[in-house]
Amino acid sequence: MLGEARSTIQDDLKRARVTGLTWPLPDDVTNAALEVPDNLKACVNAEWSSERFCRWGASAAPNTEELMIAFLAGRSH
Repeated sequence: MLGEARSTIQDDLKRARVTGLTWPLPDDVTNAALEVPDNLKACVNAEWSSERFCRWGASAAPNTEELMIAFLAGRSH
């Protein structure tokens, strides 16, 4: 048991699929690479609308818009 809700695990797996992550992670993927960069943490913590997150994602990095859409799917916002 992981101690996480089934929906949390499902959300995590969906986000991983959207970004192309596989398990086990490739050897060249480090913990640092999986962290939110400091310059983007303000975006995550700010009161942004779902539309703003998706617009930001479209210009931030490859697959980030799809990640934002998957993350926000099914969440109240």
